[in-house]
Amino acid sequence: MGDVANAMYSFSQKAIAPKDPSYTKIHHRLTPFAAFFDGCIGALDGTHVEVTVSRQSRLDFINRKGTVTVNVLGIVDMDMRFTYVGAGRAGSSHDMAVLNDCMRTPNYPHPPLGRYYLVDSGYAVREGYLGPYRSTRYHLEEFSRREADTLEEKFNFHHFSHRSVVERAFGFLKSRWHIL
Repeated sequence: MGDVANAMYSFSQKAIAPKDPSYTKIHHRLTPFAAFFDGCIGALDGTHVEVTVSRQSRLDFINRKGTVTVNVLGIVDMDMRFTYVGAGRAGSSHDMAVLNDCMRTPNYPHPPLGRYYLVDSGYAVREGYLGPYRSTRYHLEEFSRREADTLEEKFNFHHFSHRSVVERAFGFLKSRWHIL
């Protein structure tokens, strides 16, 4: 099992990488929203993957829904291609703790100056990571029935629409690889 894991890790270092590591171009899906999302290079989020662990470790790996999982961080570009995957924290770990661990690894793709990842409100506001306005609504159903009341609502609606690329990528991956 160790040989397979090592081979997969080696493969991932070559296959899971940004298509344009210098991030010279703005993705075509973001050009209509240039005023808001010029520096966006992708989105990141966490997902939980069920695992089997020893009895002694079980309590650490139980997530908020009561399942035994590992919390996995994924970064995707706007074409739903994974550019980074970091795993290994127990399911009880907060998404921000997983991100902090991943940021300390040598292969973590820190956003260059002036660029950023879209994140949800579970992540701390910091340079290189753009979250939604807090305490501002942006539900799709509500937004489609009427125009946004404020600029913050409009921003949050489009932020969510673009950030959901990472959730769709994880969903696609889990549908293709049922073991996940």
